[in-house]
Amino acid sequence: MATPLQSASIAAPGFFGLNTQESGITLESGFALQAQNCVIDKFGRLGARKGWQYAAQTDPAATVNLKGMHRFVDLNAVERFGCWSDDTFYIKTGATLVEVPYTGTQTISEGNWQAVTLNDRAFLFQAGYEPLYFDIPTQTIRDMSQAESTATVTITSSSTTATVTHTSHGFSDGNEVTISGANETEYNGTFTITVTSVDEYEYTLNNSTSSPATGTITVSWYHDIPPQANVALSAYGRLWVASTSSDKTTVYWSDLLDGTDWGSGTSGSLDISSILVYGNDEITGLGAHNGALIIFCKQNIIILGDSPADGVSTQSGGNYNLDPTALQLVEVISGVGCIARDSIQNTGTDIVFLSESGLRSLGRVIQEKSQPMRDLSKNVRDDIVQLIEGENKANIKSTYSESNAFYLLSFPSTQSVYCFDMRAPLEDGSARVTIWDNMGFTDWLGFDGEIYMTDTNGLARYFGYLDNASTYRMVYFTNYFDLGSPSVTKILKRLAVTVIGGTNQNFFVKAGFDYEDQYYSNSLTLEGGTVYEYGTVDYGVAGTTAVSQGADTVTDGEGNHVTIDFSLTSSDAYSIPLTVWLDADTFYYNEDDGSRTETTVYTRQSDYTAEYSGGTLVDTLRIAGRGSGSVMQLGFEADLQGSALSIQKIDVYVKQGRTL
Repeated sequence: MATPLQSASIAAPGFFGLNTQESGITLESGFALQAQNCVIDKFGRLGARKGWQYAAQTDPAATVNLKGMHRFVDLNAVERFGCWSDDTFYIKTGATLVEVPYTGTQTISEGNWQAVTLNDRAFLFQAGYEPLYFDIPTQTIRDMSQAESTATVTITSSSTTATVTHTSHGFSDGNEVTISGANETEYNGTFTITVTSVDEYEYTLNNSTSSPATGTITVSWYHDIPPQANVALSAYGRLWVASTSSDKTTVYWSDLLDGTDWGSGTSGSLDISSILVYGNDEITGLGAHNGALIIFCKQNIIILGDSPADGVSTQSGGNYNLDPTALQLVEVISGVGCIARDSIQNTGTDIVFLSESGLRSLGRVIQEKSQPMRDLSKNVRDDIVQLIEGENKANIKSTYSESNAFYLLSFPSTQSVYCFDMRAPLEDGSARVTIWDNMGFTDWLGFDGEIYMTDTNGLARYFGYLDNASTYRMVYFTNYFDLGSPSVTKILKRLAVTVIGGTNQNFFVKAGFDYEDQYYSNSLTLEGGTVYEYGTVDYGVAGTTAVSQGADTVTDGEGNHVTIDFSLTSSDAYSIPLTVWLDADTFYYNEDDGSRTETTVYTRQSDYTAEYSGGTLVDTLRIAGRGSGSVMQLGFEADLQGSALSIQKIDVYVKQGRTL
């Protein structure tokens, strides 16, 4: 009697992401031993990451060796996108990087700036350099000591003594100010002041004049040079900085709403060395969360607030402003810290950062008091630790993309990026992880649904499914499995793979046995099938809104009529099938109401968006199996050709052989 086939299904292959920590045979089928150039999509499928293309380069294109970038939106809602190399600054204008003059006096030879925005100014901080800022009126990069502050004041005088009323001026005796705008010119000029109260100061006129002064009178002044810090944060209406070349344990903050004032008003500083639990440490980063200031050190995390509830993740309805004059210690978490400044990302509900043992969540650290192995990178922990040991910590970069729901951690020396899916954690609290390769970018920035990267030749954008017009390879391999019979030989008879992707996408399905590195490989092509949801009117295919229905429109579920260029018959020009439903009114719809007739029309490949070019199809491809062994592994490889691609399901059919 013939032995019946035994079948097994891997639904949502790779849904749990990579796991390189545990023995392959014990892993659940949802884990992957390889997941290269993949993401976990919003439907829980393992799919290809997007590619990239240049968003801006110099004109003519040249090697610029970009090291960082910052997006700056001023108070007039004008967006500016700045980039820099070790010695040159640029601003993105359309698709061109235009050099921004630096007018300061420093010799700049390093591009490890941390950029922040406060009150209509973008600031750049780096240890060993006077901080810089972008001056909007002159469109230049300037030293902070060149930054001028202004205020509108009133002035009275008695004889040659002028008294200026300037609310909460924060000045000291001997400071120098410039007065302008007075109709009585005797008041105008640069003067040394004597402070008489918190709201008034005096200076001496060259000649007496009428009182009070008239006109719109402005006082302007320059501040002392702020700390040459390596760490910067803009939060709670001021700048917070730390880690100068000579002082690694002091946090400084600017005056309220004035990133140039570090010596007056409500500016100040705090040395945290006495708070540290185990000896000395150094500040590596700053964060803001739930009304608290988070100070990251290498081996400690210090949480400061102005009320005991600050920093507690369960807080609701609390005070989310921070008064530096009322700072108090909320918590010290020892034994865990942050080793890379640019790994710190605020996700809105948590702060993620890189420790020496892997990627961690601040909320989880607070909850668990830094218990070992409870980190987001638990399933790839050893790989991450090994990469950390070989990388310059200043070069480790990251970004969080809310629209993609992932956190990216970049290790430039190996050109690898770890992608952590942040939609929902696994049962053990870790995140689902995939790896991207050939990512030779020096910085990453995500905002408004976009992700930008800097590299040698310009500013790039995460987009489409080609890497700068070149293909790239998606790789997925299951864990090893034995179908519940470790001592029985399995003869692979058939495989069925359900994939979602663009027409004419080629891929390989592989099968290996008994831990050998030789695989049986089958080449397949996604040529036809059911048009998936992205091929409907709402997704992918180009069209224009029509006022009323017609023979060339498709109507969606909300009653919108979209004109689409299609044919009722297939041809070389109209080769992409699109499923629609024909109603009794003779018009086409993109969904069935229970009475319509399903039919297929044919569209042009050129009318699909870059992400879903060629039409996105779902198809199940069946192939004859080869090989045998007691333990088996399946693989999926594809060179992306411009369309999205994901794996929905893998079905395995084997015949049991002899018992070992």
